[in-house]
Amino acid sequence: MASTIPSRPATPADAGVGALAHNALLRVQDAFVDAVGTVPEPTERPYEIAKSLGLHKTLAWKLAKIMESTDPVVIFQRIPGAGAVEKILSAAKRHGVSTERLAAVRTALANLDEIVARHAGDRETFEMILAGLAAENGRDVELLYRRDGFQATSFIWGVQARAMMRAVIVNPNQDGVMLDAAVIFGSVGLRRLRPDRSWVIERWRPTDDLGRPIPVEREAIDDTKAGCAPLLHDFSSTSRTEVQRRILEDGTVEDEVGSGPLGNEGAVTCFTGEVVRSVMPRYRAESNRILAQNLELRTPCRTVVFDHLVPADLYGRVAPQARLYGELAGRPLYTTLRSDRDRLPIHEQVEYLGSGPSVLRTRDVPRYEKMVRHVCGSLGWDADRMDVYRLRMDFPYVPSTITYEYPLPEAPS
Repeated sequence: MASTIPSRPATPADAGVGALAHNALLRVQDAFVDAVGTVPEPTERPYEIAKSLGLHKTLAWKLAKIMESTDPVVIFQRIPGAGAVEKILSAAKRHGVSTERLAAVRTALANLDEIVARHAGDRETFEMILAGLAAENGRDVELLYRRDGFQATSFIWGVQARAMMRAVIVNPNQDGVMLDAAVIFGSVGLRRLRPDRSWVIERWRPTDDLGRPIPVEREAIDDTKAGCAPLLHDFSSTSRTEVQRRILEDGTVEDEVGSGPLGNEGAVTCFTGEVVRSVMPRYRAESNRILAQNLELRTPCRTVVFDHLVPADLYGRVAPQARLYGELAGRPLYTTLRSDRDRLPIHEQVEYLGSGPSVLRTRDVPRYEKMVRHVCGSLGWDADRMDVYRLRMDFPYVPSTITYEYPLPEAPS
């Protein structure tokens, strides 16, 4: 380790909070490295730090992370409280580290505290600011906040699910000009955390590129009672709960699970399946230049699985682009003209899984392969020639809408 007192260039006073924080954290790192690096005994690894300085193993691990990390967020997260810092400095002093080097650590930490107070007011807020600026390990840091968000929204709304899923399977209509779309929507392990809690598990409406509703006729895959959602009965476990369907004036479909027992006793796994005929043109048209899929997320869940299945010989290999939009402003417009002010970061990407239902297998969705074969078989579609694309997220934001899309080709001349 280095053994010279650091002398990084000063950050300009008018620099942004990102530059100020980054420089301040590097100064903290340099100061600790310089102080601990002059201890005669080995201090390269956490167990060496603990043994050489006589520190508790947890504190030694934090100190090692501060000195070795290249991520400012990690450095900040590992800085211990004032009392623990003094334990480190007292131990270093007993091992001959100079007063000047120990003072450099205190000065660097005081400078960081000043930046935290000025720009955030507290450590928790400052850590969120750092996480938003982080390029390295951004997904890991974000996932921690998303997990906390899942717990909070589960409590607030009194409901949570193990997984939510949506699969959109497109196939040319008999006329060869339009596309039919089979839609499977599922809620896996939906649990009520509050008495008498009913919940709208799905809400959607077909629109064109400008967000204008498209009038469609929906056909249930399995027999369905009037007023109920089109459940795939062999794949759903809703014996004590009905799933009602409402169609609003603007064409929006809502499926609602009724109230029932709390916790695992009343857990519901249900899948709906239906086909929408001639939902959009097969080729590029004035009001439909892209093939877009949307999934509105309004149920706190541990995982969401969003799949798109398209015949391999329809367009060839496609490259869907994923976007994520917050829905605090109201109901989704499902339009390509949405403002970026509602757009949220998304690290996950749509992946090509391969062809045929066998690639759909996932522990998140029980009997998924058989379910898709059932739906395609009921429609006379060849499931084995379908290419499969997937977007999977853990602890997704709620409420939000995931959309992914790719351009439609021109019609052949």
